[in-house]
Amino acid sequence: MALEIESFINDLFNYLDIYKNRQSEFKTEAFLQTYNGVSAVFSTLRQQRDEAVRVDLYFLDKIKATPLADSDLREITIQILITYFESEADTDGQTNKAFSYCRGLRTVKQDVPFFENYLMPLLLKDRSLNDNFKLNSFLLYEIAR
Repeated sequence: MALEIESFINDLFNYLDIYKNRQSEFKTEAFLQTYNGVSAVFSTLRQQRDEAVRVDLYFLDKIKATPLADSDLREITIQILITYFESEADTDGQTNKAFSYCRGLRTVKQDVPFFENYLMPLLLKDRSLNDNFKLNSFLLYEIAR
């Protein structure tokens, strides 16, 4: 399973790169499907501890490769996804390295105040996510989840 989710994670980060560097090539629906594919396996990793540790470290490597705030989509996506990963897959404190890294970059360490006072305003500002309503509403839903 690790290779399969690593492939989805690679695809997700490729979409984040396309969004930043080649906006006209960005495919919202493909991004959303990939995001959902990645997050769908988080609960199964709860029982597969070795796999969860590998996925956590893989996420960490991918996140560190480019500044977290390289684009609004990158920052919002990673913060939401990694927070969700930590809440679903980390049952023993062994799979929170990517989350701890991301949280360490925040000015506010607690999730709820950070989401309310930082991520939400990013989504609600004028021209957020290049006025991509579908992407914006999807990420609002993910924050609520």
